[in-house]
Amino acid sequence: MSAVISGMVIISLFYIFQYITEREMTVKESRVFANILAENIAPSMLTKDLLSIGNVLASVEFNDKITQTFALDRSWKIVGAFHKGNNFSQQRHIVSLIRENQNLWKNGYFYSVVPIKKDSLELGYLVVIASLDDFYIRMLQHGIIIILILIAAIFTTSRPRKMLLKSILEPIAILDKITTKIIETKNLDIAIDVYNNDEIGDLANNFKHMLKELNEQREVLSYQANYDALTDLPNRALFYDRISQSIFRANRNKSYVALFFIDLDQFKEVNDKFGHEYGDKLLQEVAKRLQSLLREEDTLARLGGDEFVIIMNDLKEYYDASVLAQKVLDIFNLPVQVEREELFVSCSIGISLYPQDGKDTHELLRQADVAMYRSKSEGRNRYNFYVLEMTNNLLKHVEMQSKIRKALEEKEFIVYYQPQYDMLNDELVGLEALVRWQSKEDGLIFPDAFIPFAESFGMVVGINRQVMHMAMIQAKKWHDEKLYFGRISINISIEQLEDENYIFFVKELVSLTGCLPQWLMFELVEGQFIQNNGTVVSMLEKLNSLGILIAIDDFGTGYSSLSYLKHLPIDELKIDRSFVQDIPHDKDDVAIVEAIIAIAKSLKINIIAEGVETEEQRDFLLEKGCRYVQGYLYGRPMDIESITKRLPMLQES
Repeated sequence: MSAVISGMVIISLFYIFQYITEREMTVKESRVFANILAENIAPSMLTKDLLSIGNVLASVEFNDKITQTFALDRSWKIVGAFHKGNNFSQQRHIVSLIRENQNLWKNGYFYSVVPIKKDSLELGYLVVIASLDDFYIRMLQHGIIIILILIAAIFTTSRPRKMLLKSILEPIAILDKITTKIIETKNLDIAIDVYNNDEIGDLANNFKHMLKELNEQREVLSYQANYDALTDLPNRALFYDRISQSIFRANRNKSYVALFFIDLDQFKEVNDKFGHEYGDKLLQEVAKRLQSLLREEDTLARLGGDEFVIIMNDLKEYYDASVLAQKVLDIFNLPVQVEREELFVSCSIGISLYPQDGKDTHELLRQADVAMYRSKSEGRNRYNFYVLEMTNNLLKHVEMQSKIRKALEEKEFIVYYQPQYDMLNDELVGLEALVRWQSKEDGLIFPDAFIPFAESFGMVVGINRQVMHMAMIQAKKWHDEKLYFGRISINISIEQLEDENYIFFVKELVSLTGCLPQWLMFELVEGQFIQNNGTVVSMLEKLNSLGILIAIDDFGTGYSSLSYLKHLPIDELKIDRSFVQDIPHDKDDVAIVEAIIAIAKSLKINIIAEGVETEEQRDFLLEKGCRYVQGYLYGRPMDIESITKRLPMLQES
């Protein structure tokens, strides 16, 4: 008998737990649905579209907890309502009940009330009324079965009682243990084993089914709480979580995060002309297009209405965000097809950057919104950074890209030549080919003003090719005129050496111009050289085998490993001008220059110093064993006419 009583106590406790859990779930679920319905019904409340309001309210039809939904205006008058079945018994007093019991239980019903808002305008109230009727029915069915089982147990003899103990009470004790564990851990994934093929087994199966339903409802509620019902994009809540993660990752990786605030232009006119259902389908198509542009690590979210946001992670430079912004604008150049109608839409974009524009989500969102409204005020269909200076710099960036592309097409780049001398014999030993831009609009432009841009645009290879072509043609011309120029040093980039076909380009150019390979020296900046790989090493060896010498430019600034110098076909080191300008007075520069000269001598590599401007520098270098120099002391970079006048006649052998 005591075991039976214990079982009844356990079952009673289990029912109490189930009741409390179901009650809490009902409250949470009704609140989530109320918020979702309020957001979806706001446009219809604005237009007083009663049919749309009714459709939104009826969308909860298949939820077993929700019995009624209401849309009320600001004066608490009913605008729309939905009731399951024909239960209108409370209709007369429903408004007073709602106002008295907002977000409270009353007579077995929970009244969830949330405001209906569009932007900052309050339009009315959304009411969801939920009950536990279905839960009570399920529990009553289970309770009747258990009571019948317990009655049978009481009137059995001792032997059958033992059988009942094993077949009923032990399984019930196991269920009690499992339910206690579920309560303590709040883990609904704990497995429930079924030992009996009878009512107790059915009870265990019902428990399993109940837990499965609770899990499914939890997943549904979680999805509804984090994703937009219309577009299936992350909603505002999930957006805040994602941007927080992005800020954390940016701090760790020392990178930028760009936040795009995207607002469709004149979307209200689309809704007014075609209706809200058409507008919703347009938003779905827009979401698909935007999603197609993003990387896996980026996030697209819908904040509400026609407002979208993009989180772009792991930016190295702020202007990388402009590439995506332009893609967004471009993708709207194509018409959007909705219900066999083709519609052209555009958008205005504002961009804020972490960390410079804000330290948290709210700041970044506010600054991006400000930048978006600047785009609107400037005529729409454009993007702006929050910091106006960034937008202006970006426009200059884009303008420079266009100008360099045009200069390459129209061959506006020219070559200046700076002489290189043997100080010991005061003789010319070579020339360095240096690019200049003879712009039709801006006149002569020096490399510092355009080479960094060309490198970021991937256009420096095109410039190098034109310089090489012009230098080879000029070398052949000077040779034919019996003028001595030694070797011509030409700058190349790591991108060229990584191209397996580069050797064929050089051979073709040599053949086309008639320039001999032994008249040439290719220079590679040390900072690029340390990034070498197998392809680069192989290419250097192929170029060297043609007779072209290889030099490392700006030596001492790029942290090269000395093993590269030992194993690669390097013929010359060029001491960077930053080490030359303060010798012999700066002790550190003196020590560095002496070390570089010693390294070159030990490896039997030629050495030349750049930026020699004074006799004091010349004398120091000559004393330390560096006989070859280049700098203003011996000649500035000169155009073809000026340098030709300085070239000596070629000595007849």
